[in-house]
Amino acid sequence: MSTVSQANWEAFVALMYGLADTLNCPLVDIYRRWGTNAAAITNGLVGADNNHPNAVAQADLGQLTWRGVCAALIG
Repeated sequence: MSTVSQANWEAFVALMYGLADTLNCPLVDIYRRWGTNAAAITNGLVGADNNHPNAVAQADLGQLTWRGVCAALIG
């Protein structure tokens, strides 16, 4: 169970988006992509600890990263 308040989480996410904009770099927002931890569990994206990405989620992140690298190289 997370001890981070929703307000603190939203402030952190806003900060990360701002930093990515400032540095002109991509940002992978897993929460936006997969939803809440409960949704990720329901959709089979986390391992037995119910927190960390499993092989399915890792493959999703790998494909997302690869598409981003290719898009950056192609322009």
